[in-house]
Amino acid sequence: MINAIILAGGKNSRMKKAKAFCEINGRPVIEIIIGKLNGLFSKIIVVTNNTQGYERYDVMLVEDVVKNRGPLAGIYSGLSASDKPHNFVVGCDMPFLNVDLIRHMTENTGENDVIVPRIKGFVEPLHGIYSRRCLPFIKKELDGNDAEVTGVKSFFSRVRVKYITEDEVSRFDRKLGSFFSINTNEDLEKAKSLKTNYK
Repeated sequence: MINAIILAGGKNSRMKKAKAFCEINGRPVIEIIIGKLNGLFSKIIVVTNNTQGYERYDVMLVEDVVKNRGPLAGIYSGLSASDKPHNFVVGCDMPFLNVDLIRHMTENTGENDVIVPRIKGFVEPLHGIYSRRCLPFIKKELDGNDAEVTGVKSFFSRVRVKYITEDEVSRFDRKLGSFFSINTNEDLEKAKSLKTNYK
């Protein structure tokens, strides 16, 4: 089995409130995500530096090992806490995850270290599967980079990466709703209007 890691350590600078607890039709986004992941993974790990509100859910709570360094540090913290070789990583602000697409990705782990979709030439690193073999390479990036946020893809050249093509993704998620994320109040309002368009 594979574990899931939800990254919920962002500063929410554009929303001014925790994105994970924004509601769509009365349900917090984090609850929607956990509900979709529950049947797929043996354990759900939430990486957050503020555990308030998450205690009600059956998840493992983990704080960032390296503070204020963005999602790559969150991935590092989640992988460090996981007891499984591969882990599905997703942001806490993506309410329209497609279970069939995620299942397809988990079936493509093999000897790969990273499995990520590539849509219209852009990689979706916060909807990917990461091996614990990535840990030393991520640590090297975090240790050797003084930038406030170190890019998630910064270590990809040193590990085995499998890209899920747009054609593959479209077989399961034709409208690409999996990658819709809520970063602003406008995104939240759009999510509420789009809810019936995605499963």
